[in-house]
Amino acid sequence: MLKRYWIALAVLAGFVLAPGRGEALGLGDMAPALEIGEFVKGAPVDLSQGKGSNIYVIEFWATWCGPCRTSIPRLSAMQAKYKDKGVVVVGISDENAERVRPYVEDMGESMEYTIAVDKNSATSRSYMGGFGVNGIPHAFVIDKGGRIVWSGHPMNGLEQIVDQLIAGKIDALSIQRAEKARALGGVYFYLNIELDEPELAEMVAERILGYVKDNAEPAAEIAMTILSEPLLKEKSISLAVRTARAAVKASGGADVEMLSLYAQALYESGDRQQAIDNQKRAVALAEDAGLKEQMQATLAQYENGDGRDQP
Repeated sequence: MLKRYWIALAVLAGFVLAPGRGEALGLGDMAPALEIGEFVKGAPVDLSQGKGSNIYVIEFWATWCGPCRTSIPRLSAMQAKYKDKGVVVVGISDENAERVRPYVEDMGESMEYTIAVDKNSATSRSYMGGFGVNGIPHAFVIDKGGRIVWSGHPMNGLEQIVDQLIAGKIDALSIQRAEKARALGGVYFYLNIELDEPELAEMVAERILGYVKDNAEPAAEIAMTILSEPLLKEKSISLAVRTARAAVKASGGADVEMLSLYAQALYESGDRQQAIDNQKRAVALAEDAGLKEQMQATLAQYENGDGRDQP
């Protein structure tokens, strides 16, 4: 468990040091220019020219990569689906053009998006190296403002993030704040568990709350970690309540799981009546039969009590 916190501490260091040190990248940062040796298929892409109008999906791949071949049709389908929405998909390989070109020709219509050959691996170093990523395929999404808003395997959540960008449901600033909140969560846990520095931890907690006030997911993650980690519960239940409350507010107050999480935090803090009230709201909003049954069982537990609501 503590290994995860050390990693989070290192991530925070990256946020602090990156601006003057050159190579480290994080979500919300401006996307580096593409340094391309040759465009094998499709028109040349210049990120600066598309700023303000285009969303870019930059995927790193290779001809020898089996999983890359699996993701190619999905990327082609995505390009076709979003071609009128300003989305541009670019596949970049650090192999030479003589190797890439026949592969692309053999793929034919299954590979219907821009394909480029990296210039001396410069683009790969900027993106993959900047994020500390080694495996391919790996994709990055760049919003219309030119900022990196997503990084991951192209078969795992890529289309959803593009949908959200097109719909205007996310922005680079909120994503960056969420990443900082997660990193600071690791620092908070380390201060509490290893260093026993509650005053310093509380200072970090206040910064976390500032970052998650409009970000339900990281707020909920921090609350869930506190509630599931025995070493954190007694010291950190106040932060669990506050982050869970922030998650409810950021999600519009009608998310069943966020309400139930808030109820749990309240119950653990000893505020049984507020826990019951919020769990009742979760029960009322649950539409799925199985979820409603689960919410009702938790409500019954709170109503019966088990001693945790007593001082």
